[in-house]
Amino acid sequence: MHTKIHRNSAQFIWRFTAVAVVLLSFLGLGAGVASAHTELMSSTPANGAVLANPPASVSFVFGEPLLPTLDTVSINDAEGSNLAQQKVTPTGNQISIQWPNDLPAGEYEVAYRVVSEDGHPLSDAIRFSYGRPTPEATTAVTPDAPADEQSTQAIGPWAIGLGIVLLAGSIGVIYVLVKRRR
Repeated sequence: MHTKIHRNSAQFIWRFTAVAVVLLSFLGLGAGVASAHTELMSSTPANGAVLANPPASVSFVFGEPLLPTLDTVSINDAEGSNLAQQKVTPTGNQISIQWPNDLPAGEYEVAYRVVSEDGHPLSDAIRFSYGRPTPEATTAVTPDAPADEQSTQAIGPWAIGLGIVLLAGSIGVIYVLVKRRR
């Protein structure tokens, strides 16, 4: 009877380990999909550019197609005052605006808010200057991820931590059972 108990325990541990590995695989796959959101691929002018003359237009290229009617672009001066804002209609994964002719030389921030086809919003900005270089124009703007995007990105580290704990626990239980059997 003693041998039968050990055999049943070992079978249970192996089944538990197999189920844990399968569940962890699904958690890992889900985390990768949840954090795959669109991002800015390039802009014209580039972030931090110092131009001799004002640009004819400002354009952004994103990693995924965008939803129409939900995208806006605003032009702000160096102090952050909004000078112009307009809704834009994307062409696939690109948006652009004509640069106003009446803006004087200086530093500008062009902010955008877009929504990708998968429904995730993205807000950020680029800075550039023209006519007179300013040291602030070379400072990169860091993106602020929307709250829903931040929460979905936290799934990955949580799943990895849970996987490590489950794997370590399974190995520990197997080790103890094998040791008792001997």
